[in-house]
Amino acid sequence: MNEIPISIVGRLADDPELRHRSDGVAVAHFDVVVTERHQVDGQWRSRGTTSLACTAWRALAEHVHASLFRGDRVVLLGRLRQRPSLDDDKAPYRYDVMVDDVGASLRFTNVWPIAAPPKASESAEALPCAVIVSEPPWRRP
Repeated sequence: MNEIPISIVGRLADDPELRHRSDGVAVAHFDVVVTERHQVDGQWRSRGTTSLACTAWRALAEHVHASLFRGDRVVLLGRLRQRPSLDDDKAPYRYDVMVDDVGASLRFTNVWPIAAPPKASESAEALPCAVIVSEPPWRRP
């Protein structure tokens, strides 16, 4: 199966959903919505909206779940995959994105990065510039 490298700038449709497989591997599922906009006579108009199902794995899945929320604007790098649709009534194929990296977009907001706590096998000295906190200070209830 061919996977096409893709970069996406869009907004999260909902909070990422985190699950753990039976072998303990973390998986985060979330949808990124992209709306094409253009200006006509000084007014912004929307042409259409595309929603892409995204999947992040392992540590990235944990970080996405802890850091990103519905409505957040994100910049995402991944691989676009075409798969057979599970619904017979819809298109024969569906597209999803295997996420390689994702971050908050800084175009319309400020972000204060905080390093993730070190794993049990690492020491705090391994992250000399990091601020270790149990919950990000901006976490929404």
